[in-house]
Order: sequence, then structure tokens, then C-alpha cells
Amino acid sequence: MISCSFFAVTVVGSVSVMTVLSSIPLIPQAIVLRAASAAIERRATDGRLHESGSSLPRHAGEITDPGQEGADMRLLLVTWNAPAHLFAMVPLGWAAQVAGHEVRVAAPPSCTEAIGRTGLTAVPVGTQRPAAPSGPPPGAPSGRWPVDWAVHPELLDDGRRELLRSLAARQFAAAEPMLDDLIEFARWWSPDAVVYDPTSLAGEVAATVLGVPAFACSWGRAAAVRIERGLGSEPLPGYARLFERFECQPPQGPAAWFDPFPAGLWLAEPDLPRQAVRFVPGTGGDAGLLPGWLREHSARPRICVTSAEPGGLVRPEAVRAFYRHALTVLSDVDAEVVVPAGPAARALLAEIPHTARIVDPLAAHLLVPGCRLTVHQGDGLSTLAGLGSGVPQYILAPRPEQALVGHQLHRAGAGGYRSLSEPVDVPAERAMLDALLAPESGGAAARKLQEETLALPLPAAVLSRIESATR
Repeated sequence: MISCSFFAVTVVGSVSVMTVLSSIPLIPQAIVLRAASAAIERRATDGRLHESGSSLPRHAGEITDPGQEGADMRLLLVTWNAPAHLFAMVPLGWAAQVAGHEVRVAAPPSCTEAIGRTGLTAVPVGTQRPAAPSGPPPGAPSGRWPVDWAVHPELLDDGRRELLRSLAARQFAAAEPMLDDLIEFARWWSPDAVVYDPTSLAGEVAATVLGVPAFACSWGRAAAVRIERGLGSEPLPGYARLFERFECQPPQGPAAWFDPFPAGLWLAEPDLPRQAVRFVPGTGGDAGLLPGWLREHSARPRICVTSAEPGGLVRPEAVRAFYRHALTVLSDVDAEVVVPAGPAARALLAEIPHTARIVDPLAAHLLVPGCRLTVHQGDGLSTLAGLGSGVPQYILAPRPEQALVGHQLHRAGAGGYRSLSEPVDVPAERAMLDALLAPESGGAAARKLQEETLALPLPAAVLSRIESATR
């Protein structure tokens, strides 16, 4: 990992200061210095030097050239109260900031601490934590969903359709308390474009109200998260009401979907305006420390089992069910099973018989490369760590959209999956794990996906698509 040292670039006789924090990894000092110099030159030639991190709104009398190449842009990122939804946007935010643009990240107060760890500027909007717990609601249909349900909703029964409507209602409830503060800030700050997590519908509303381009960050499965339209073309009433508050109508969709998954894992959505972008780990506050034990040689293959720390929106019973299922299946596998866990997770693990090695929480992109297999719940960060490391993945999915990730990996030969609502089937699951652990099968397929993942354009290259849309 490469870290840049703390430095500042100051233009004598002006108030322009550009600072990059020492905690931001993967951005070499020379690169940031060149980007800072370029940004200063652009401001100097434009005749309007100003503080890079200023929150002052642009005034009507300020002369700007919207067609000028490399002109400053204001980019607003919007996510909701779950910090896990933040990470996909952070590399793009840093690419914009290093290029001399201004970046703000709007989210409920419960997420601002996580934003601060990324080095980006947080804007708290709305209430502390909308009531939208993770996992399916009580009474949700159990068992495996049709594999292509997201692009063929006609395969779903009434119970599963009702579940999707309830999940959509949760997202409407999460967006509602954000809107007043978000729209007020956006009107004051005047962003040129909005990038939003697709489950954070407040971001789409803000872009529509301001009339600026909107871009969504997805994970290979846009159709699965567009439940605000009921997997159809017509917006659900709760979704439409978010826009009607501000006398506007829901748009047809964002200008583009930024997607860090290789094309082989995308759902079949041919009409979707996708833009592939490589995910850069370590820019989302997940840099972490490299423990000494990770450099030790293990005589047995290493398998990591990772889950979000229980608490807040992450229900302890869901994490307990995941650990119990995973450790039961892995109980007699000839491997070193490693489980990163904080205090709350350790308390749950103490209730479950196991022989795993419990370690302190560790960034996924540091742990996964040394493993033969990774077991997780299908979250984006864990999935991308496996893709970028060429490691097979076994997903125990608590929700249908996470099972979609497992199915796409299974189809590519680089993973397997099972719904947590399905009972443990040790013989069948062990057979699947054995295939994934074999270097000539699961390992080879995972390495192929790794090559495709690392070949995706970096965020700095993709940034031009946003810049072009704002001119």
C-alpha cells in the first residue's frame, strides 16, 4: 500500500490551499502534487483563485467558462445511513478532488463519521437514523428465488413481489427525512452533478430538482435495486411522492450507472447506460493496519469468514445466523478459518461452537489476497475484494439481491451461494466448497475475473464522463 505524506500547496498572495491527509492510501505524493499544480494553474489562468475546499456558493456576477477544459466542477455525492453504501463512490470522489474539483458527501448524521474517515467533506442531512433495519421483514418468503428474477419479474410469486414492495417502502422512508436539508444545501451550494447510491433516492430527487446530471453507482445488478418502480416501468406511489413534494416528476433513470463489476457479472440489461469503473480499495476509510500474523506462512489453506459488525442497522440475529451456518459447514474442512470480529461479533461467536481463528477487524482487501476462499453475505466490499484478489467466493445471502451476486459468481465458475433462509446442507455445501477450493476449477475462474476486474478503467479516466455532462 502506498500512502502520501501530509502536505499543503499554497499560492502566495491568495487564499488557495489544497491539503491531502496522510491517512489517504493509494494516492502517491507525486501524483497528488501534479494534480494540485494543475488545479492551481487552471484557477490562475481563469483569474478566479479561491480556496479549494470553500463552501461559498457561486455568485451571479462571477464569470466562468463552462466549456473550458478542466474547469472546476462541484460534485455532490449522496448516500443514506448505511456506511457500507458509501464505499463505491469514494474512489470517484477522490479522483474528482485530486483533479481540482470540489466534492461534498451528503448523508444522514449516522454516516458522517464514516465519511470523515475517507478524507472527503461530509454534509449531514436529515435525521440521525431512519428506521430501515437490514434484512428481510418478518414473514418474508423463505427459500431460493428464481435466478433471473431481477430481469424477469414475471417469475415472482405474490409473496416475493410483496417483499420487494416492503423493501422499496423502507427506501422511501429513508429518503423522506433527508430531502428538506439536502435540497436546501444543494440549492445553496449549486453542484454541477450528483452521484448517488441507487438505494439513496434522495440523491436522485436532488438532481431532478436542480436540473443537473445524475449518476448512480451500482454493483452489476441495477435492476435488482430499482425496486422503486416495482421492477416495471411505472414508479410506485411512494417513489413519485418524493418528487411531487418539489413539483417535479421521477426521471427515467440516471445519465449512467457506474459499475465496478466486470461485464461477465452484469445482469442482462442491454438498454442500461453503464460505465465500467475499477474499484480502488483503501480510499474509503478501509485502509486499516497490516498485522504481523498476516505475513506468516500457513501450512493449510486459509478461508476467511467476514460479516458486518452487528449493531445499528445490522441485526445481531442476522449475523448470528450467518456465523452459525458458515462455521457449521466449515467445521471439518482442512483449512485455517479466520474470522475478523469486533467486540459485538465476538460476543455472538462465543455462543457458537467453532475452531476458527478470531482476529481483530481487518480491511477486506488486505485479508482476502492471502486466502484460498472467502465466505461472506454478498455485500459489495467483500465481493469486490474477492474479485480484485482472484479468490473464489461462497455467499450466504440474507437478501435476494445479495443472492443474485452469488448466482452470477456461480455462473462464472468462481463462486457458490445459498440463501440464509435455506437449511444447512453440509454434504451439498461441502461438495461446492471443495470445487471452489480446487485451483484448477474455482481458482482458475476467479483469476479470470480478477484479470477482467483489474482491466476496468480507473476512476480518474471515468471522471471525464461527468465533466462532459456538466458542460
